[in-house]
Amino acid sequence: MSTTDPLHAAHTRLEGYRGSTRAALLTVLWGILVLAAGATLAYAFSGLFNMVRASALNSIFSDTPDGPLGENYFWFFPIGFIGSFLAFALHRMWGTRFTGTPFTPVLGTLTIALIGWSLAAWYAASRFVQPDQIGMAVDPTFGRDETWGVWAWIMFAGRWWWPGIITALCATSLIIGVVSRAHRRRRDDILGDLLTGGRRTSGVITSAPTPSPDAARVLGRLTIQFTDAAGTQRWIQPTVRLERALIPTIGSPVTVLLDPLKPGDTRRIFWSFGPGTTREEFTQHTV
Repeated sequence: MSTTDPLHAAHTRLEGYRGSTRAALLTVLWGILVLAAGATLAYAFSGLFNMVRASALNSIFSDTPDGPLGENYFWFFPIGFIGSFLAFALHRMWGTRFTGTPFTPVLGTLTIALIGWSLAAWYAASRFVQPDQIGMAVDPTFGRDETWGVWAWIMFAGRWWWPGIITALCATSLIIGVVSRAHRRRRDDILGDLLTGGRRTSGVITSAPTPSPDAARVLGRLTIQFTDAAGTQRWIQPTVRLERALIPTIGSPVTVLLDPLKPGDTRRIFWSFGPGTTREEFTQHTV
């Protein structure tokens, strides 16, 4: 049995992953699998959508096959679901280990999955079943042709709006990721300046999130009270992600780093459980 500090050992191990070749390769590998699993799942849903679309456009007596997506597309569902679950979790794990931040490199995991969804959806849509006659459900058996209603026209346009919606979600995810990363870079730049020119002061925890009994970690808000150089009491409420063992009690001390020229600017205030000598101490728990 080891007598070394397990928390320190775990931190050292994680630090070893930052920027490592192993973490980079595994991030790329799982990113490719996230893309493939997302495409597989999108293809399965497209096959289901194609079946519903065909039933809305053509008569039940139509001789037109349901489309070239294949009759066994249903088996892509379990492959896509299981693959997405595993690849999503592992890509995020190794990506954040590589960067040492809450962000994966280049693209977020969800964005990669949605790129796979978009590519598969557009490909599948190009293979959707064609109507026997636009505007009419032709009945070759009894001659009871039916004019399309609103629902049929909506489903006819599904060849464009189905992949279009997924592409819009993908674009939204990409934009959010770019904005979040830009915000993170600005915060890192501010922190870098304050580490050399800022002021450290003591703070105290006045409220902390309470985890559920079976939760290994908690996501919530801390309330930290501190006093600036002018003697003014101030409070901040950072959103944090903490392991159960690290959840502080009321009254626990913290270190607060702030801009002495702008003590009320929350964008220029950081906190740490430790003495606050490194960048990581101020960023490892704040979301």
